[in-house]
Amino acid sequence: MGGADRRVLHRIREENDAGYVQGSLQIGRLDGQLGGRVFRTDITSNAFTVLRGVATPVTIESRSTDVLPSLALRYKLTDTLFARFSASKTITWPSFAQLNPASTLTPAIPGAQPFGSGSSGNANLQPICPDNFDLALEW
Repeated sequence: MGGADRRVLHRIREENDAGYVQGSLQIGRLDGQLGGRVFRTDITSNAFTVLRGVATPVTIESRSTDVLPSLALRYKLTDTLFARFSASKTITWPSFAQLNPASTLTPAIPGAQPFGSGSSGNANLQPICPDNFDLALEW
């Protein structure tokens, strides 16, 4: 490590509260489900970066409330032929390593590595929330 005393300590605490509701529908040849999930996420990221004996604390807090609706429909074209449609919103959170707010600094090593480097996660990263759609004909 180039002679540097470097340790990285971090802790991420996540709390979630969630609720879900779903209802069914049937209108003639059309049936399906409509639902939604609502959840709140609180994240607290604490870290200490120690470089050459100097500890620097880092704390980042975030809170989000997300609504994830879903819809699944089936239309009976005949007794053996169905048209299906679904739509939903999903969520994917960044990984633990990506949320880690600690910094890693590597000093330059004269004659071996002329430039220093650094890396860090980002506790302010937001989740990816794609909209999903599917249309199918089933026999």
